[in-house]
Amino acid sequence: MEVDLLSTGEPLIKERVNVAAIFSEHHLGLVRLALIMVGDRATAEDVVQEAFARTHASGCLHDR
Repeated sequence: MEVDLLSTGEPLIKERVNVAAIFSEHHLGLVRLALIMVGDRATAEDVVQEAFARTHASGCLHDR
């Protein structure tokens, strides 16, 4: 999936990125951090997935 990146208060910056690659690149580190915070691997996985989904839904990432 490719998206446009938006900067708040600035003109649209169009840059094609691979969302799946971003997710896979940062997933493990984010799950490790979440695991420290919540103490349960399944919950940590859910937290990271939810955070990524909310970031996408918030308008920070727009599908082309």
